[in-house]
Amino acid sequence: MGGQSTRGSLNMRIAGWAVALMVLLATPGLASAAGKDTVTKESRAKGMADAPALAKAAGSDCQVADARYVGQAADPKTKVKTSLYEVACAGSEGLLIESVSDQPAPQAFTCMEAASAAASGNKTANQCILPANADPKTGLLPFVKKAGVDCTPDRIRAFGHSSTTAFFELACHEGAPGYVLETASPPSLEKPVTAESCLMFDPNTPVHCELTDRA
Repeated sequence: MGGQSTRGSLNMRIAGWAVALMVLLATPGLASAAGKDTVTKESRAKGMADAPALAKAAGSDCQVADARYVGQAADPKTKVKTSLYEVACAGSEGLLIESVSDQPAPQAFTCMEAASAAASGNKTANQCILPANADPKTGLLPFVKKAGVDCTPDRIRAFGHSSTTAFFELACHEGAPGYVLETASPPSLEKPVTAESCLMFDPNTPVHCELTDRA
């Protein structure tokens, strides 16, 4: 009875994840701002000046270690302006923070989401290029450790995030089956972190693993 109850609870969580991700996968590209692929003294100065307040407004507890202003784009019809910043967080996952002039609060996307979007063929997705964000996997390692699973991730794929939760697939150096990592959104080590085996996810649903062979 206990095992059936646990599996039933997990199945309900998986169903909720699937609904959330179906919405997430329809989200437009990570940033509409026309970004630059270089870090300049000026972009860093503006980034460091603006990033702490923007990160807090986006719901992140990021301790800003480095930041850059990527750029701004304006919609020619609506005149809505979109500004983009890259932020490196001390001991945590890096972020891209998008501030839209007609929205009440900025949105935060992880550097891993940006990398996964590019890997899936989204050539318009801005990327994290600050030295501390050079390998987005590094920022997620503390979350893998907190989840308490035996996994040294060789590869990580971001599913996306809802307003409260972010999801990542882990392919482990130790071998199959891999895991789905669930963190807060934006990721925070002060909040719960869990990981479930890839074997628990139906390959025919939006929430499933692709980095390891299910067989």
